[in-house]
Amino acid sequence: MKNLWIAVVMLLLLTTCTQLEPDLSGIGEVKFQSVLVDSFSGNLPNGRLAGPSTWKHIFKNPAVMEIKNKVTGEEFKFDYNPNEFGEGIKFPLPYGSYTYKTSVSGGAFEKYLPFKAEGEFNLGVASLEVKIQATTDYGLITVKNEYVKSISIRYGSETCEFKLLPDKSFYFIYAKKGQTAKLEIIESLSDKLIKRDVPISAYNHYNFFLKKAELNGSVNFIELALGVFEYVDEGIEIGESDSETFSDPRDGQVYKIVKIGDQVWFAENLNYNAEGSWCYDSDSENCEIYGRLYSWEVGLTACPEGWHLPSEDEWNNLIEFLGGYEIAGGKMKAISGWDEPNIGATNESGFSALPGGGSNVLTGGAGLWWSSTGFGVLDAEWYEVPTLSLYSGTQGAYLNLERSLYNRFSCRCVKN
Repeated sequence: MKNLWIAVVMLLLLTTCTQLEPDLSGIGEVKFQSVLVDSFSGNLPNGRLAGPSTWKHIFKNPAVMEIKNKVTGEEFKFDYNPNEFGEGIKFPLPYGSYTYKTSVSGGAFEKYLPFKAEGEFNLGVASLEVKIQATTDYGLITVKNEYVKSISIRYGSETCEFKLLPDKSFYFIYAKKGQTAKLEIIESLSDKLIKRDVPISAYNHYNFFLKKAELNGSVNFIELALGVFEYVDEGIEIGESDSETFSDPRDGQVYKIVKIGDQVWFAENLNYNAEGSWCYDSDSENCEIYGRLYSWEVGLTACPEGWHLPSEDEWNNLIEFLGGYEIAGGKMKAISGWDEPNIGATNESGFSALPGGGSNVLTGGAGLWWSSTGFGVLDAEWYEVPTLSLYSGTQGAYLNLERSLYNRFSCRCVKN
């Protein structure tokens, strides 16, 4: 009897051991779930978010999954779209132990998130789920699409345009860590160029939005919302003074004004219909675009109360503040409205200079503005007046002497 019980126990053990051995003859299905990347956040030193980002990453299509049997060395490759996992991407494989790896490389800037992932799994059942845990060397830059006329980014000689989400709510681009990207935005209110240096770290989400300051000094922060992604740390001002205006009590005309350094300027040419002023080519539409043209004598008293025609020293101070005569013109010229090529034009200052021409100068290629500083004998029909000159073909700014009572040029007013 004892021998019989020993035989039964041995049989049970043998049966149990046989069942524990994996079945290596079957075919199973491995199902890869979505690519998981550690959360992008604003907690890093250069972050631009006050909380974790819930941005849904955008991946390149297609990518390749490489799978290798650890025992036999047999390799399998499958194309897949990381953006469209749905219920998972399924691959049929013989039972066994495997390694897998997948990666998508990128350059300094990309419209998708470059990543890499690798791992192991044992397939011994009909269906096995594997989560792809990926890493990346990239950060994310987003800009809310409000008050944005154009947007680009560059690093060294490489320049790249942002991509717009399908719902047109945000511009976005992925940037590789270790570089300082130069963000350049032309805002739509006054065509001003805004620049920001962004030091890039991996897993960091830098979110910017343009905010508009009102005349009374209160700031209207643009609401940012993308799912639960609602914490904003940095806004880029586009109008602490750009968005301010001045209404001329004499005729009700409203002018944009801009603060440049310690000076406050009209950001448009004067268009007050003083006696003796003139529209270029006697066309009233030119006055709407370029303002009126004035003789020097009329221009001396054409600005409204509280404002005045700038002196030679005030023009010099403006030019020096903008970097000097060789480059200041580009920072003063509007980006559009000039003959091409409009060399160096960025309107970085917000001055928004347009080529109003003059009584003997065609519009499109040049703009000339009086100063209040004059030398000479008026009743002898000559004088010398330092006059600001800007041209489409150069980024320089020039103070030239004009010498005729009969010239008519534009006027800009500066605050007393």
